Amino acid sequence: MRELQLLDELRKRELERIREFLKNGQFDLSRWEELRRMVYKPVPLRIEVVVDDCTLREGLQMAGLVIPKPEDSCEIACMLREIGVERLEVMTYTKADQQAVKLMQDRGLGDMLAAWCRAAKEDVDLALKLDFKQVGISHPVSFIHFEKWMDKPLEELVRRVVETVSYAVEHGLTVFVHGEDSTRAEWEFERIFINAVAEAGAKVYR
Repeated sequence: MRELQLLDELRKRELERIREFLKNGQFDLSRWEELRRMVYKPVPLRIEVVVDDCTLREGLQMAGLVIPKPEDSCEIACMLREIGVERLEVMTYTKADQQAVKLMQDRGLGDMLAAWCRAAKEDVDLALKLDFKQVGISHPVSFIHFEKWMDKPLEELVRRVVETVSYAVEHGLTVFVHGEDSTRAEWEFERIFINAVAEAGAKVYR
């Protein structure tokens, strides 16, 4: 796609600007304000709000945190439901994760659980095995996060996510997509990304 090829060039220029800007490590409020304006480009969106909680997903990714017992995770999930949370994102990779998911399903939380997945079909397969009805597929969307994949064109990165979304939808899952680091994403790229995953069947982008 020609548009993505042009954005590949923009990605390189943006990262070079940021690297150049950060060469002077001394704190200067005016310079940091300039950097903030350079990196964060908010775009107002009209959206329908869904209360989505990631305590049992992102909260557990904090370095040094003691992972709660499955029973404790289940109690946290039940309390979150009681205060009005509509969707709970959970991890599925460890035995403790999977035990917690089973306990939550037994307590009637199955419809509101969403498995956190990478843009990888094996993650979707695991969610299916654990009887999830919805998954959140996560992938970076900012050029800053793409720095580790400079050898991969944007079109390839988008295709990987689209293929995973399509695979999940074909297997009967409701799909929403996490745009990692979206507040620092280049809107022209993010717009293409959102449209691509929506066309593949994703119901929500966040």
